[in-house]
Amino acid sequence: LLTSGEWQARHGGLLAIKYLLAARQDITPEFLTALPPHVIKSISDDDDDVRAVAAAALLPVSRNLPEKVPEDLILGLTDKLWISLVVLDDLSASTSSIVTLLAELLKHKRICDYYNSGKSGDSLDILVPRLRPFMSHTIRSVRKDSLLTLHVLLSICGCWVDKIAPLFARVLYQRIFLETEEAFYPLITKVWASLFDAASEECRRKIVVDHLPLWFHMLGAPPYSALIPLL
Repeated sequence: LLTSGEWQARHGGLLAIKYLLAARQDITPEFLTALPPHVIKSISDDDDDVRAVAAAALLPVSRNLPEKVPEDLILGLTDKLWISLVVLDDLSASTSSIVTLLAELLKHKRICDYYNSGKSGDSLDILVPRLRPFMSHTIRSVRKDSLLTLHVLLSICGCWVDKIAPLFARVLYQRIFLETEEAFYPLITKVWASLFDAASEECRRKIVVDHLPLWFHMLGAPPYSALIPLL
């Protein structure tokens, strides 16, 4: 079914795998040795609904994937998820499951180290900005997982942090004002602190000099006034 020319058949086959992996944790190790290549391939399917259920199928076993699946497959999966972020939008059915799966996989040190080492095709200063649109997504779980992903990546800080710090300093400052879920405030401030801890002293100084006057202006702006474009 996963190789059928009809998207409905591929979608149905992946749904069966999703419920099987979620309900039968006792047989998960056996299935992880055979199923992932077919499911991983479906992450790049032409149909968005198929991509959505493919990512969702792997979520229940995301903790076991790096240990049970060959390294080249798991890194290939993570690469596909990063690539998917480029084409997703607010209306994509796969947005939530893809961002959530990426967040879960990047919690594994081996995967994070792979991207921090520069062995991947794109460096983190190219990949991480792809998270920015999802921090203001209409789905709360997408906003949360994009913040968690950035927080995890900042824990393996490298020279790439200085390249993305000015962008995310602005984005995180905006989220404090625009976020509607009060429960997210501690997470946003935690990511903000991690960003400035990971950035170099020179980078922090430049951010403050360039943006602090505008931030103070935003802080004192009347409620419901339009945001300054420079922010």
